[in-house]
Parts: sequence; C-alpha cells; structure tokens
Amino acid sequence: MQLAMKATALYLSLLGTLSWASPLIVARQNFDFEVMDDTPQPSTASIPAGETAQTVFYNLPAATAEATEDPLPVTTGVAKRAINARAACQTQPLGSGPVPSPDTAAAFLAASDMASAAQNAAVPAGYSNTFTNLKGSSSAYGYMGFTTLRSYDTQTCANKCDAIKGCLGFNLYFERDPTVEPAAACPNPSSTNNIKCVFWGGYLEAAGATNTGQWRQNFQVVIAGSNGYMKTSIPAVTGFTGRSLGRKTINAPLDCNGKDTYMGMKLFTTSYFDPKLCAAACTSQNEYNRAHPPANGQPQICKFFTTFLMAVNGRPEGQYCSMYTQAWDDSYNNNEGQWRGSNHYTLGLSFAYSNDASPGVPVCPADISYLRSEGAEFCTAYLSYTPPVTTAAATATTAVTDTTSETTVVRSTTTVTLRRQDSAETGAEYSIAIETISTVAPEKLGASAEATAAQTANAKRALATPASISNWEPASISAACSQVATGTSTTTVTSTTTTRSTITSVLSSTSVETTTRTVTWTATAPAVVLSSPTPIVGSLAGADNNYDDFFYELDLPFAIGAYGLENTHVYLSINGRVSLGGDSIYYTNAPLYDSNLGEASTVSILGFFDDLYIYKGTQQGIYYQITGEIGSRQLVFEYYTSHYQAPQEYYHFTMTFYEGQNGVVDVKYYSISDQGRSATVGMQRKAGQRYMQYAFNTGGRITAGTTLRMNSNTGGFTPGTFNPNA
Repeated sequence: MQLAMKATALYLSLLGTLSWASPLIVARQNFDFEVMDDTPQPSTASIPAGETAQTVFYNLPAATAEATEDPLPVTTGVAKRAINARAACQTQPLGSGPVPSPDTAAAFLAASDMASAAQNAAVPAGYSNTFTNLKGSSSAYGYMGFTTLRSYDTQTCANKCDAIKGCLGFNLYFERDPTVEPAAACPNPSSTNNIKCVFWGGYLEAAGATNTGQWRQNFQVVIAGSNGYMKTSIPAVTGFTGRSLGRKTINAPLDCNGKDTYMGMKLFTTSYFDPKLCAAACTSQNEYNRAHPPANGQPQICKFFTTFLMAVNGRPEGQYCSMYTQAWDDSYNNNEGQWRGSNHYTLGLSFAYSNDASPGVPVCPADISYLRSEGAEFCTAYLSYTPPVTTAAATATTAVTDTTSETTVVRSTTTVTLRRQDSAETGAEYSIAIETISTVAPEKLGASAEATAAQTANAKRALATPASISNWEPASISAACSQVATGTSTTTVTSTTTTRSTITSVLSSTSVETTTRTVTWTATAPAVVLSSPTPIVGSLAGADNNYDDFFYELDLPFAIGAYGLENTHVYLSINGRVSLGGDSIYYTNAPLYDSNLGEASTVSILGFFDDLYIYKGTQQGIYYQITGEIGSRQLVFEYYTSHYQAPQEYYHFTMTFYEGQNGVVDVKYYSISDQGRSATVGMQRKAGQRYMQYAFNTGGRITAGTTLRMNSNTGGFTPGTFNPNA
C-alpha cells in the first residue's frame, strides 16, 4: 500500500572508489561538497562596536520543520539587528576596563594588565578553554548576542550563557571603543574600554577569532585579551544517548552482512548548533522509508546519527548531520576532516547519538548459525510457529481436602479467564509483531513499576531468550528467528487423581514450566471484553508491575491513521492515545490543538487522553485483537485501566480501526468513572495544526455505554449508545 506521507529524501553522498586493506571497509563518508556548494554559507555576525548589549532570537520550530523537509530549504542566516544611527560626536556609554596611557591602539594591544587578566582567568565549571589572550574576537556559527560586564569575570559570563537556550560557549574580551561617535568634527576621540561577553551556539576556536577591529574615522577599534570557552556537556536529545567525538567523526564500515549502513546527510545553516535538528531529520526519514519500502528487502531505518560543525579554513559552513542504520563505536571515529584543493575542511562540536530503544543491531550469519544449533525451540515459541508436535503423558495422585477457594492451573505465559464475547468481534485472528519502548516519568513512578523493553515484549514467551541475543530489540529477534523457527514443540498432558474421587485435569502447554495461581475477582471491577485478547502490557493473570506513562511501538499488519496520514508503524500510549511519527511520556491533557503532543507526533488519535495507570496484580492492561478477512480487517485496542493515584476508578474502553478506512475510529466506553471530567477526546494532525475535539474536561460528556465514531475525513463525531453489560 502506498501511504500518503510527505517525501523527505536525503542528499546522498557519492562515495569514491578508494581501496582499503580490510574488505569490510568502504570509502569514508566523504563530505558532500556538492550540497555545501549549493547551500549559502551562514552569515557571520558582526558585533556592533560601541553597543553595550544585543539579543538575538532564533525561530527553532521553523528550523526543526526545516529538518524534516527535502530538498533542504535554504534561507539567509541570522538577520542583524537594526542599529539606530548615532549623531555626530554623540556621547557613547563608558566601559569598565582600564584605559592605557598613552591612549592609542598600540598601547591598548600591548597593555600587560589586560593580557594578565586573560591569562589568569579561571575556567568556569562545566566549560573548557579553547583559546587565550588573542587580539581578535570570534566570528563563529550561531551568534546569540552579547552583553558588557563590569569586570573581566568568566563565571559571570558563563552564568549568562547558561541562562540562554542553545548557548554552547562564550567569547570574553576587551574592546577599545570611542567615547563619542567619531565624525568630521571629532575624528579621533579619547577611548573607553568595554568588557564584552559574547554568546555563541557554535564552536569557538582560535582560527575563528578573526575580528581584529575596525577604523571609525581616525579612531581605531581593537581587541585584546580575547578568551574562548565551550561547554563540556553533551547536548541532550530525548530518546537518544549521545557521546562526544572530539574533533573527528565516524567513518563506518560495511556491516557483518556486507551492507552499507550510511544513509546520507543534511546540512543546516539557519540556526544555532542543535543535535535535535538531526534527530528530527532521522525520524522524518524513517517515516518516509517505512511508507515507501523498496521493492526488494527492508527499508533503511535511521538508528544512529553523527553531527558536527563544519568549517573551511576556519570559517563556519553549518551543522552537518550523517545518518546510519546502526550504531558504531569509537574505534571507527577516525575522520578528522578533508582537504579540497587548498581548502581545509575541519570539524568542531562533534557528537554521536544512538537510539535508546532501537540501536539497530544487525543479524549476522554467525547469529543465525548459533540460533539454529542452540535456539530453534526458542524461535519456534517466539514467532508462534506451529511445529510438529510430540506428546508426553504424566500421572499424579494426590489427596484433596474440602476447600472453598478456587485454584486454576495455567501456563506460565498466559491465563485466559474472566472474558466475555462482544458479538461484533468475531472471525479469524492475526498476529502483531510488537516492538516496545518503555518510558517512565521518574517523579511519579517508583522503582517497583519499572519494566524493561525486553521484559515487556517477551512476557508472553514460554522459553528464556538465549543469552547471546538477550540485548537485541524485538525486531532483530523476529528477523533472525524467521530463518530458524523449525523446531519441535512438546505438549504435556497431565492426569491428576485424588483419594476420594477421580478428577481429570488436562493441561496443554508449550512451556517448560507451569504455575499455579489463585484468581480472585470482584463484581465491581470490569472484565476484559475481547474474545481472544493478546496483551501489549498487563496480563489476564495479573499485571506483573505498575505501569505509568509508558508507550509502545507497534508494527501492524495493515496501516491505520487519520487526516490522510497512515502507517503500519504506530505508537500506543497507556494514556489513551494512538499516534503516528512518535510519542512521549506526556500525561497532562489539554485542549486541541495540543502543541505538546505535536512536538512528538504527526497524528494523535485520542480515544480517552488522561493520566491513566495500570495497577500490579490486576487484570488491567492494554489488549488487542484482529478479526476479519484480509482487505477488511478490524483492529481493536482494549484499554482496561485505572487513574493515577486512584485505583478505585476504572477507565475501560475499546478503539476500533478499519483496514482501508483512514481516519475512521470507533470508540466504545464500558466504564468511565469520572465521565470525562479530566480527559481529552478527539484527533489532531501536526501539519497545519488541524484538529477535531469532542470533549475536554467535560464531566458527563462520556459515560458508560457511550459509543463514538470519529471521522477526520468529515471532521465530525457520531455519538451513540450500547449496553455495556450485555
């Protein structure tokens, strides 16, 4: 199916045909000079002489939108602030630095007190010193304004940088300025000494300290005691783990299957340096590739990126992003720059980021061989493959005493109890391969509620995951096991007798072990309604933990969506929403359009967006079921939850999606304790901020027995009723 997604192609680097000693090494990821030539250089800021402060604003949302566009849109750099014309001989603000005698530019440049202040300046905590006591100020990337100080104080300058979003470093220096505006009547006035603290969102190095001053009439502006400082912390990117690469970047080899993992690059020139731009480009490319898979093989998925500031002969060229299908360690961090004729291209602020949930571990031939010899039975169970069956019989005799408790012997993987048939949900079943991301809000969730992605994804599996692949993501395990699942399953039939009477209990299991559980249920709690529910989180045997604000990646057998966007790769949140393009741990509902949801998702479908919670030991969870014939299938997600810090409240509803019917979703509400008093129901799309809202914090709007059809094609809602107890 061709999905209605916006194209986001990459500029692909054309790699040369260099020969290397190792057969797995490919030509280095050469800088794409064609793209750089076609992209106007970022404008270099000019710090106004005589001014005492300047603030620069960047439109970061626009820059982030640019990161998802292709071809790469190009705009001019940061516009200079308009400076009011000053009258001839007008008095200028006085600085706080020392004025040498004689009052000349040469004496200023030779002054030992300013040189001493620069050389002895303390390096603020969290910063490194990149150059000291130069006679030029920085002309770098990502100018963010400046201020003047009363003393040459690196800590004060650092504190001001820390307070500015995107500030990565600062340049502190003395500047010789005129006391009055030079003009024909006052061509060479006496000087003042301004101590300037200039903020930058790019890399500061000695080679970039090229602003040595200017002439204003007969007055010479000069710079002295110029020091540069850069933050040492790694910029945070949600969902990724970053590391510093120094002044180099990754030169990746082929993977173990002889495939190139390098996908291409993008160049940004209109903002300050921000790795989140690369993350946005990575996510956008994945959406496009999943919607437009190749005719043969699987689409390339960006799971690792590097980013750095490119400079040519010390002049900034922009922020460079390279994308890869798997992560590479520092042993491949050996690209130190390139020469192009007499021009030297160098790197600064170089970082690498790997996807926390999906690092892209390749399935190698050796892994397949190992699984065939040691893990065939595991793969058979993992993929729900139906293998040849052997039967083993066991007989046990035991004494039974009178008891009023009821004990159910179940498989260790799934116990199906207390479910009822919804007459609208019948037909053949299908499977969903689930790739799980677990995200926790630390301030709300204690350690007892933590669960790893591997635990959640494999909870239904009867056999332990082989140790050599225990850290793999579910998609990689499925890909490997699809080549292995040919094992034999053993079915155990157990006959149990008592001394008083004969009772035969038959237990069929593909598990090596069985468990005994006493199931207790009360009449006030709702029961799962799907006839054949499969858990995404939680369990009919009782949830193994508390779950709060988690969300899960699902790969579905058919595409769903709204507003013309659809995908088989979706995100499902415990907080009552299904999204395309990503999700977050966001739990505070708001009216639509909700920009907080829009930061993570291209489309959000809110069946009942509230701060929902799954409590340990209950049958609460999120379940799914697929029915119908291919071409007209229905996918039902069933939410059975409570509210955060309110286990006595129940929020039980289903969301039904239809194959081939984009934007049509049916919601049935079985139990809604607060009747919608703190929830949002509706849909929204990020592009154009389109939305339709049925309810926001409206008590009584949604009650047990309410049905609601949401249709983004018409922009309307069709409410109805049903008997939730039928």
